[in-house]
Amino acid sequence: MKHHDETLEKYLADVHRRSDAIAVILSGSVARGDEREDSDVDVYLVVTDDAFNEARAAGALSTVRHDLATYPDGYIDEKVVPLGYLDAAVERAEEPARAPFQYARVAWSRVEGLQERIARIPVLAEPEWQRREQAHIAAARLYAGYFLPQGEKADDPLLRQWAALHLVTAAGRALLARQRVLFEGPKYLSRAVGRVDRPDEYDALVAELLTAPRSDAGFALLDALERHRPAGLGWEETLGRFVQDDELAWFFGTTPPERY
Repeated sequence: MKHHDETLEKYLADVHRRSDAIAVILSGSVARGDEREDSDVDVYLVVTDDAFNEARAAGALSTVRHDLATYPDGYIDEKVVPLGYLDAAVERAEEPARAPFQYARVAWSRVEGLQERIARIPVLAEPEWQRREQAHIAAARLYAGYFLPQGEKADDPLLRQWAALHLVTAAGRALLARQRVLFEGPKYLSRAVGRVDRPDEYDALVAELLTAPRSDAGFALLDALERHRPAGLGWEETLGRFVQDDELAWFFGTTPPERY
């Protein structure tokens, strides 16, 4: 929309005056093309390492810039990153950090080939997708088969709610990984799962489990998920996989599945 373009142009003019600025990457709904009239303008401001360290020390790695908006209640949502962030993201970023780069575009840059560089960020190799799907399946089995029944046995409403929430999250993420869709974050999970192939009864089972977190509802959701398309993970592998991926992630220096 015109007012978003005008706001971005005003922001770029401001950034041009900074000697420590390297590039501006546009992301969010404006880059995606589905912005609303009142949408903000999301950008990554790529700066030198010294400027990044200064911003980090000042607690200013994320800033809302109302001063440059050309429309009522508009703003620039600015995230400050060093150039090395982009290369590190290719190697090890969690999915919510990768996802915005699926549609991001370079608005201005002092670096050649930056668009091709950021295009590598949202890409995961096929074996990694398979590994992630199995990790989420293992987690779903533990939440349904152990934690939720333990919550019932102890008459612990917090444990039941916690297990149900984690089961729904793991099941949803397994479906996304199965269809090679990046997880953008909890805020977008229901919307993303609603767009992919899933069991016919999936939505109703999720609603039932979240409304009344019980073992029978948990097992029904897990059964529907497993029958929909087997993930190739034997039940005998489940506990070892969960312990390795989740409980021992700190020891191995890896990322737990829920934070992939």
